[in-house]
Amino acid sequence: MALGRPEARSGGRGSLLERVRAGLILVAAVALLVAAGGLLIALANSQKATDAFVGATFERIGAADRLSLALDAFVRLAARDDPRAAAARQDLAARSARLQALTRADPAAAARADAIVRLIGQGATALVQRRDLAILDQARARIVDFRQQERRQITLYRAGFETRQRTSLLAALAAVVLGFGAGGLATAVFAGRRRRAEASLAETAQILNDVAAEAVRAANLLNGIGAATPDMIFAKDRECRFTYANPTVLRSLGRSWDEIAGRRSEDLVDYPPGTELPSIADRRVMESGQVETIETSLTAPDGVHRHYRTTKFPLRDPGGAIVGMAGLTVDVTELTTSRQALAASESRYRAIANAMPAIVWTADGQGRRDFFNDRWREFTGADDASSHGWGWLDHVHPEDRDRVRGDIERELAADEPHEIQYRLVGATGSRWMLERAVPVRDEISGERRWKGACIDIQELVESRHEREAAEQRVLDAQAELAHVSRLSAMGEMASALAHELNQPLSATANYVQGSLRLLNQTPLDMPLIKEALGVAGEQMFRAGDIIRRLREFVAKGETEHRLENLPQLLEEAGALAMVGAKDRGVRLHYEMSPEVGMVLVDRVQIQQVVLNLMRNAVEAMADAPRRELAVATCWTAEDVIRVSVRDTGTGIQPEIAAQLFSPFVTTKQQGMGVGLSISRTIVESHGGRIWAEPNPGGGTVFSFTLPAVSRMELEDSGLV
Repeated sequence: MALGRPEARSGGRGSLLERVRAGLILVAAVALLVAAGGLLIALANSQKATDAFVGATFERIGAADRLSLALDAFVRLAARDDPRAAAARQDLAARSARLQALTRADPAAAARADAIVRLIGQGATALVQRRDLAILDQARARIVDFRQQERRQITLYRAGFETRQRTSLLAALAAVVLGFGAGGLATAVFAGRRRRAEASLAETAQILNDVAAEAVRAANLLNGIGAATPDMIFAKDRECRFTYANPTVLRSLGRSWDEIAGRRSEDLVDYPPGTELPSIADRRVMESGQVETIETSLTAPDGVHRHYRTTKFPLRDPGGAIVGMAGLTVDVTELTTSRQALAASESRYRAIANAMPAIVWTADGQGRRDFFNDRWREFTGADDASSHGWGWLDHVHPEDRDRVRGDIERELAADEPHEIQYRLVGATGSRWMLERAVPVRDEISGERRWKGACIDIQELVESRHEREAAEQRVLDAQAELAHVSRLSAMGEMASALAHELNQPLSATANYVQGSLRLLNQTPLDMPLIKEALGVAGEQMFRAGDIIRRLREFVAKGETEHRLENLPQLLEEAGALAMVGAKDRGVRLHYEMSPEVGMVLVDRVQIQQVVLNLMRNAVEAMADAPRRELAVATCWTAEDVIRVSVRDTGTGIQPEIAAQLFSPFVTTKQQGMGVGLSISRTIVESHGGRIWAEPNPGGGTVFSFTLPAVSRMELEDSGLV
């Protein structure tokens, strides 16, 4: 008897060994994947260390640049016995100490810095005593060498990091490949074991039909197996009559074995009209010899309606002839009920969403919206087909559309809730909306989705915003102006502040006066008035920011340099400079070189330089027949970026051109002559220079330079 052979009984030991082997392979796969994760974490830590090193090195290079500028300033002042030479020498000493402090952690860099400081001290003494100044040239050469050494350090450190990065990535990739390979092998072992188990079940059923002498023993064996499983196991002959049924089958039918033995399923159960009878599927399996899975729904003897999934396969004799069929039935009532409950829950969700006064929507993990409640269609008049995906953005106000999409894409990448305000254009006009959204996980698939709502805040915006904001900005500007008043004793700086504040305050006055004129018109253009007051508030805030920046510049003698997008910086300054200029017939265009991108500057101060040059150009073209203003950028041969402001005005008189950037020199009747002087101070503090030259087409070209940030430096710092 097949089930009684010793080798069959020893199958338990073989199965145990297979499970142990498969388990060990699976553990190895997990260990390899964990090792890959550890390598990637170590690589991330190395990246942070590299970023820190590069940042510190760039700071030392910047300190060396500022020391070089301070040395040039001191030499220039001391050479002409300028009273300010003493202050310049103190500034030179302070910057020397700053360079030594930044290099203290690196012995080699510290030694080079000490040598530079020593040469500067000796050269300064020699300059004061009118002795040989060659030692100052040595100091400058040492500063140049110091910057080159620091840049080489960045390159060498980055090369080492890239080597470690490639090695770690290759090792992690190998661990991942081996891990997945081991996982696949473990899966294959488990699958093989499952196929052998299914084959063993078929062999057992075959033996029960073919070996009549062992029927009782085989039945007892099957009864033991069947009693241990909660699923239904049964067998039928060629006539589709029961030859075996485990206790679970008997309980589901509410009958004993004697009542179902030798009978068909349809003789025992009343199947609903239209349901395929089990005998039809049984014969199909025996005729085709193929395994088949079907699902049915029946009312059990306990009165509960249940759902079943049955897998049927043919039974064969030793010669391969089909002598019957066997099946395994699983109760899937809970799974089916869960699916139905999910569908009902979704229906209730839609009903609740449609009852809400707000616009309710859902989206997939990539932000593509796939559901809107009725409020959306009522407000926009759009159908679902045109609004799904990213089509809903067509109903966002054109001025807000790019900002809204950018904000949403950033929040999608961060996988964090977001809250944004924008104008939504409906059938009767646009209204301000407050959109709030949160990421959620699907309870069944685990897939990320988004749910959100848009709340109408039009009345809130009208009653509370550009008032509170304007009042607060006025208070902020007044506070800054009050602080500036305490600097009145500082002569030239007080004049500088008055000049720099004239532009934003003039813009504020223009917008406020324009708003007053609009208030006297009928009907009132409220959106335009609100926009004008908003810009006025922004200009007042900018005035306060200018005061704060200049105050810090006076107090510390240095600026706050950050990486900024130069084209964007220039366009923002241009938008302010052109306020009222279009009405005078001035046309502005930009000539931006595609190679020019990031610069290391103080954003507000460089915008003040550009704003001052553009305002001067607009005033210079007041009586010109052709009024064209151009702002251009290019990358020069000296590895610096040149910014030019070109006008078609009356030009500059020769007697003024030589002292154009000196304090209190001006060609304007109402000017104080400090704007260009301040602009020169700002540009030189950034390591650049500023000059003016005639425009070949008539007018003047003002240009200034800024140190370029090369792509190699950006790559070395990990910023690209």
